[in-house]
Amino acid sequence: MKLGEKMCDLLVQGKDLGTAAVLERAVEKPVAPFGQISEVSINSREHKIKCGVLLKGESEVTILTVEEYELVEETGQLFLVVRRAVVSKEWLNVVVQEFLIGKKIPLPHKYARIIKLVL
Repeated sequence: MKLGEKMCDLLVQGKDLGTAAVLERAVEKPVAPFGQISEVSINSREHKIKCGVLLKGESEVTILTVEEYELVEETGQLFLVVRRAVVSKEWLNVVVQEFLIGKKIPLPHKYARIIKLVL
């Protein structure tokens, strides 16, 4: 791998780490009734998001892998739209299909500009 490619990879990884931290903050509040976010990682090149959630009453972290997403802006509001996702617990895949896939998830205004800029 050439030096230029390595530098580019480092920049993308840094951007993804920073964006993951912002996205984690953005989804903390909506997730709070169900549990606590334990980690968020982003691969912006592949448009993938991996999110660990410790659900209330559970002892193990549940992993949600968003395999395809897009950002949509309507009348000044930025939304995350999940197109394809899987969950580490089989029964939750049905819930994700019903309540997450294709739905517009509003991103808080204070984080939206940063997320839009880097994703």
